[in-house]
Parts: sequence; structure tokens; C-alpha cells
Amino acid sequence: DINSGTKSVRAYPNPVTGNVINLAMYNQPAGVYLLKLTNAAGQVVFEKSIHGNGANGIQSINTVAKLSVGIYQLEIIGQSSNYATQKVIVE
Repeated sequence: DINSGTKSVRAYPNPVTGNVINLAMYNQPAGVYLLKLTNAAGQVVFEKSIHGNGANGIQSINTVAKLSVGIYQLEIIGQSSNYATQKVIVE
């Protein structure tokens, strides 16, 4: 979980077993968020912009291609320096 007071963002399931990552957003500001998934070599393997509506909710992110087994870093970059990271394991 990535928490900031009562605000949080959580990617699940973790470990991921396919090409879909669910992103649960709680009490995050409305706006556009940039998601970047990087592999252990620091290469961006997936990037997408999503729109958060400011309410609690879950967004399913389809990476299109099946991810290779490994450990990835998910960066969630919002407006006004709103930034979070989470380790994501793919099996």
C-alpha cells in the first residue's frame, strides 16, 4: 500500500499472474495520473495515463502484452507533485 494519511493507492493482486493490474485509489484528488511500470533494468515496459475522479475507486489496467516474470516498480504520478511508487511482482 502507498499511504498518505487517509489517502492511499494500492496495486493488486500482488503478485500479478497475467496482464491486468488493479489500482485501488482512495481519497486521491481528481485529475490525470501517469502510470509507469519499469523493469529491474530501469526500462519502462508500460506507460498509461488514467483519469481519477476524486472518489474512491478501482481501475483495471491492462498492460496488453503479458509481462515477463520478475520484479517491477510501478510509479503513479499525479498533479501537484502527488507521487507514489510500489513494487509489483509478476509470476
